[in-house]
Amino acid sequence: SAMLSARLGLEKARGIAEALAMIGLPAVVTNNTASVVASNALVDTATDLVLSRPGERFSFRDTAANAKLVAALAGASARAADDPVSMSFPVAPVGEGDSSVAHVIPLVRSTRDVFSRGDVVVLLASFGRAGPPASGILETLFDLTPREATLARAIIAGQSLEEAARSLNIAISTARVHLKGVFQKTGVDRQASLVSKLSLFPM
Repeated sequence: SAMLSARLGLEKARGIAEALAMIGLPAVVTNNTASVVASNALVDTATDLVLSRPGERFSFRDTAANAKLVAALAGASARAADDPVSMSFPVAPVGEGDSSVAHVIPLVRSTRDVFSRGDVVVLLASFGRAGPPASGILETLFDLTPREATLARAIIAGQSLEEAARSLNIAISTARVHLKGVFQKTGVDRQASLVSKLSLFPM
């Protein structure tokens, strides 16, 4: 039913936000009008970056970043659920705080089943936090399978596809199938783009 779907969607949104809090990332799940579906406590403490208050639409204090957020939300709503395109951009703080990078990530595939078209995760990461992300964050945000997430981490860490296949003890043809799934779910089409997009996530 619609009520059950809405309840499942809210529970899933809260789970995503709290999972990101556990690895130190302020995060909010919004719809395509920036209305907050769920958020974690780290967002509430990022007052030098975030303008919105509970019950309001999510927004940044940085007007340039906020314009990019609006554009990203519009793009997420317009695109098909199986054609996700993420967007990243810098967010300047008010005062002397550190700048961050915002990642706007459409909810995709089976994760999207309990969400509305255009729902996204907005998360904030500090500049310079490089390295392969934990598999769990890839599975949570991009709906990767455990094997896809492990392969993605290996590639982000600098392994070739052949090296990653050997380390996972799978055939190169199987690795290519997994990599194709990673590309589809993360919205990229090259390994270099995958590394660039995901290397800012924390270990």
